[in-house]
Order: sequence, then C-alpha cells, then structure tokens
Amino acid sequence: MIKLGRALAAGAVASLAAVALAITGWWLMRFEPAVGEAMRRDMLAMLPLPAWIAAGVAAVIGGTVLAALYALAFELVTRRSGWLIGAALGAAHAAAVWLGIGLLAWWLPALAQRVGVELSLLFNSLAAVLAFVAVQVVYGAVVGWLYGTPRHGADAKSLVTWRELFPTEKGAE
Repeated sequence: MIKLGRALAAGAVASLAAVALAITGWWLMRFEPAVGEAMRRDMLAMLPLPAWIAAGVAAVIGGTVLAALYALAFELVTRRSGWLIGAALGAAHAAAVWLGIGLLAWWLPALAQRVGVELSLLFNSLAAVLAFVAVQVVYGAVVGWLYGTPRHGADAKSLVTWRELFPTEKGAE
C-alpha cells in the first residue's frame, strides 16, 4: 500500500535534519536575554551529554517511524507528495503536538510543574514557538520531497462511491 522502505529512509533523513535544526534553534535562542536565562534554569540544562544523545537518537527513531504515517497521508489522502504538501502536513502536525502538550499540561498538573520552565518557553516565547513549528515544517517538507510519487496517483479510481441518500429534483432541469 505504501512505499515503506522509501518512507522510513525519508523519515530518517528528515529526522536528522529536524534534530540539527532543533539544536541550532536551541543554541540561537540562548542569545535572547530572557529566554537564555530561563534556559539556564530549566531541567534540560541539567541533563548530561549521554541523556542528550539518547534524546537525539529517540527523536530520529520516532521521526523515522512517523514518516510511515506521512506516507499514508500521501497515498490515501492527498494522493500526491512533494515538499509543499509535506510542509503543510508538518504545520498541521506542529499544531496538533503543540495543542496536545497544552492539554497534557492541563490534565497532568503535577508533571507540568516539573517542566514548568520548558512549558513557559514553549507557550510564552514567540521564538520558541516559531522554532518548534519550523522544525516540524522542515521535517514534513523533507519527508514529502524524498518520498517520491505515491503509488495511488491522483487519477487512480477512488474507493469511495457517492450515493445520494435523499434524492432531489434540484439540478434535473
């Protein structure tokens, strides 16, 4: 149904690009005085190097697997792929994850207190929000670009058949 090998390869490359962009954005945000001070106090600043490496590896593995869902969207929803469609999916993905993080913070306040500085940056810093969205958009664009032409083309016969439940006289003239 999907080109799984191609999707996983695209996801791996896109994840590496997204991790590199996230590291660059994190480094650049340290130069904004208020954000830099908050970043020096947060839980992430206290992580040792092996934990950072493990987080990067987990992000690449997760992004590689996530590309299969993007491939399903390319094959069955849009029936085309490319960097622009991938970027649009990435933007939708960023919005869903950002809202999901907000809901988790609301539903699990004890957990939210442990990562309060990070949540404050993610929801109160325009630079952090833009960096978050940029990482997701770049990920989606790279996956869409590398996935190639879907097997189910735009001109393929649709699996959906339209049937009118309540026939009308409208348009019969």
